Amino acid sequence: MSATALYANAPAKIKVGRVLLIIGSILFFVTSVAFMVMFFCSLYSVWDYSIDWNDASDVFSIVSAPFLAVFYVFAGIGGLCYVFDKHRMKVIASLAGVVMLVVIAVSVVIMFRDLITDCLRPNANTTAAVTEFFVRFASIQITGGVYFIGWFLTKDYTGD
Repeated sequence: MSATALYANAPAKIKVGRVLLIIGSILFFVTSVAFMVMFFCSLYSVWDYSIDWNDASDVFSIVSAPFLAVFYVFAGIGGLCYVFDKHRMKVIASLAGVVMLVVIAVSVVIMFRDLITDCLRPNANTTAAVTEFFVRFASIQITGGVYFIGWFLTKDYTGD
């Protein structure tokens, strides 16, 4: 029996959760590509994107980008396997859902700290600080939030 047939009589919240999990998985793939582009641009100073290697937050975000990209790819695959009931990588979706909750909480604190410190610097470029804040918000909070909510809504119905 196909996964679609298994969920034909599912409650509406389960169907919404499946759609959110698919959207979150696709957004993870897009975000992983963006992280890799950011990583390579920071290393090669392409497009005038340079990094302040004396700022620990900048260095951490650049060094962690490839690892996050790999995590996002596996989480995206796991989410799609979870939705389509493929057992091989289905467990990764549950792990990624819990990890995303922790990442979102820690990231919010770090993002606001960075926004405040960037805006309070002498000769601060507040436009760049606010832009970076919203890019980070979109890449982690929205993407991870959609994924987490989708997983959370469907987890009890699928038994994981």
